[in-house]
Amino acid sequence: MNVHFDLRCLQDNNFKHRGVGYHSAVLLGAARKFLPHDCKLIGLVDPLLPSLDEGFQGLVDETSSVFAPIEASSVCAFIELSPMTHDPSLAARLMRGDKVFKATIVYDFIPLDVPQRYLATAAAEDDYAAQLGWLQGYNHYFPISKYSSARLQELLPIPRSNIDVTGVALREPFEKRMEDGFQVANRPANIKLPKEYVLCVAGGDPRKNVEVLIQAHGRLRKKLPNLHLIIVGNYGSDQIAGLETIHLLSNGNRSRLEFRRGITDDNLEALYRFAKVSVSCSKIEGFSLPVIEAIACGCPMLVSDNAAHRELIQDENNLFHGSDIERLSVLIHNVVKSSTLRRSMLDSQIEVPKRFTARKVTEAFWVPICRGIRQLKLSVRKGSVVRERKTARRPRLAILSPFPPDSSGVADYTRRTVQSLGKLVDVDVFTDASIPMATPEVKNFFPISEIPYTSGVYDSVLAVVGNSHFHTKIIEQQRRYGGPCLIHDNRLAELYVWWKGADYLIGLAKKYLKRCPTVSEVEFWVQNPGNLPSIFFGELIDCSKPLIVHSRGIQQQCFKEHGVEPVYLPFSCYRVFDESKLSTEGRIAARQRLQIPLNQLAIISLGIVAPSKGPEACIESIKLLKQQGIEAHFYFVGSSGAMRQPLMEFAKEESVETQIHFTADWVDERTYQDYVLAADAAIQLRNHFFGGLSGAMLDCIASGLTTVANDDLAEALDSPSFVLRVSDQLKPVEIAGALATAIWDRSYLNRLHPSRRLYLEEHSFDRYAEKLLHTLGLNFAESDSRNNADFSLGQSQSFVRQPLGR
Repeated sequence: MNVHFDLRCLQDNNFKHRGVGYHSAVLLGAARKFLPHDCKLIGLVDPLLPSLDEGFQGLVDETSSVFAPIEASSVCAFIELSPMTHDPSLAARLMRGDKVFKATIVYDFIPLDVPQRYLATAAAEDDYAAQLGWLQGYNHYFPISKYSSARLQELLPIPRSNIDVTGVALREPFEKRMEDGFQVANRPANIKLPKEYVLCVAGGDPRKNVEVLIQAHGRLRKKLPNLHLIIVGNYGSDQIAGLETIHLLSNGNRSRLEFRRGITDDNLEALYRFAKVSVSCSKIEGFSLPVIEAIACGCPMLVSDNAAHRELIQDENNLFHGSDIERLSVLIHNVVKSSTLRRSMLDSQIEVPKRFTARKVTEAFWVPICRGIRQLKLSVRKGSVVRERKTARRPRLAILSPFPPDSSGVADYTRRTVQSLGKLVDVDVFTDASIPMATPEVKNFFPISEIPYTSGVYDSVLAVVGNSHFHTKIIEQQRRYGGPCLIHDNRLAELYVWWKGADYLIGLAKKYLKRCPTVSEVEFWVQNPGNLPSIFFGELIDCSKPLIVHSRGIQQQCFKEHGVEPVYLPFSCYRVFDESKLSTEGRIAARQRLQIPLNQLAIISLGIVAPSKGPEACIESIKLLKQQGIEAHFYFVGSSGAMRQPLMEFAKEESVETQIHFTADWVDERTYQDYVLAADAAIQLRNHFFGGLSGAMLDCIASGLTTVANDDLAEALDSPSFVLRVSDQLKPVEIAGALATAIWDRSYLNRLHPSRRLYLEEHSFDRYAEKLLHTLGLNFAESDSRNNADFSLGQSQSFVRQPLGR
């Protein structure tokens, strides 16, 4: 089972070295003590944030930038370590999963209590409202204090049974000091300490309210002239200057006020141990680590009267109002002057930190999580999760893809796919096609954007990628958000060079091939794909879980280059030819429309004419057939562009120029199908050997057309027996020999092979759709089309944005 952790708070410099980062790291570090041994810990990271520190990397088994379930069909868990600090929509797909146990830590709701500082703009208010909306979607909550728990229940309808208060664990040096007791010790030599001092561990946030303590200390100048005040925290020079001014105006002695920052835990422990008293003045807190740290080190605490402090310190004699300077100065004076009072305070507080050992805090966190995961697994096994979905709605799937009228084979394939998918699930297509072709099975068309990943309304999001300009925005979204990805092509080099330049492909080669090609070498690869050293899928493999391919060859190449085995789904036939048209009468009619003589032996090659398709080898094969007494005509069916003239010159050199024909650059659908029906045989070749696919080759198979194909291409499509395989060297003698054999034994005349029917059944779009949905973990078989709830992208039914009001 996979357990996903949002590690963004450990990437962010604003949080990783503060309480949020510390608490997260402690809980994460204890995961393996509680979770089953077969659990994989996956840390989710944002590439746009700083890299994860090496120390944090060791807390998980692997890191991933894909904020989505890796195995959508299996139960997993998602632990949000800091729900209110980063964009919650990045984890929308994990929050959406009904087989995901979702748990979150709750620190505080201070922005709501101090809106003038944290929610001063409408945008900040809206963002916080959205975060509160997302916060409703978890299965279990772990506030760090009873105060935060109560505040959570005030704001959101969270059942008490879904909440466990954990507190925050003492850091190791302070827990060890508590265990060792408070024996008198010599002052450490490595840190300079005044003889008498008051300590305050705070920070630069105004709510820490250190001004009150500074003023109280200033008032004690005459009564306690040698008493120092040490303030520990990340204060800037401007802040320090301002606080020094306040101290001076309060009659303070500048030499008795110190600010220290960047000290180690060992030095902080010493500061606590030898202080007369430690003070926390905060106006509001979710928890207060300095309180339990100080007491654990044998230092009594004076605390401001807020809810989080009262959970820790109940004695009214140790509390002061956050603005009561006079009372605070009296309390400090009394405890500094009386060792008996100091001991009495410590005796009354000493049990407090014992409630927050690492063992107790991590146990309070992980035991409910393990229980929740077990319960979810049990409910899935019993089928209750599926039944709940059945009564609610059909699964929702978003697909990012080109779509007709885009001039793209991938666009055509996607349209045929959604026509079958739409029978089982609700499909929205995100495409930049100008006016997408009307398709009843598509619920909505939207422009390509981040919305399917971040809206939270989809059960799965599938990115469809190919080697053309139609896919650049899709690749950008996939690299940012990750998740399921279907790659049609067997290489992406040409696209990267066209899109981002040769230097970008050189960078990919450095990263994934550990070599640095020259620009001229890259240009040679693009012009001669058969010489490519890689499929250049690296960037997408890193963020695609699962990665889906249509070829065993591509699957094997991915594993060879990256150690990742994609999911293999057999390519479907998206042109199915009526058997009546494959009869003798149907083929004669097609020839008449094309004005091909009935007695002519017609051989075709389908698709754009390109060097990678071995056009010269095709022409040479016609020459060799002619030498064997077989007069065959060859038709390039597809755009030939600048290649037409040199190929005609080559045909003339081979003395077969009258037998080589080219169609117009644009072939309409009717004409294209007529050539498939009219032909006696076909040649389909590829000189790049990573298991590349061919829609044209599928059309040959779907029509039962005897076709010569090289091994790599034939294998990639699981080709049936009437596909005649030749070596990948594209030798004309082998091609001509295979054709001659079929012509002589007249096997090419049979278009209605039993293997054709079986192939069409196995490679139908209906079967493909079922396999695809299974790969995506969507329970389509249990869905009920009669319960089809409407929705919009403006509002997720699970997570409702709640306005705060101004």
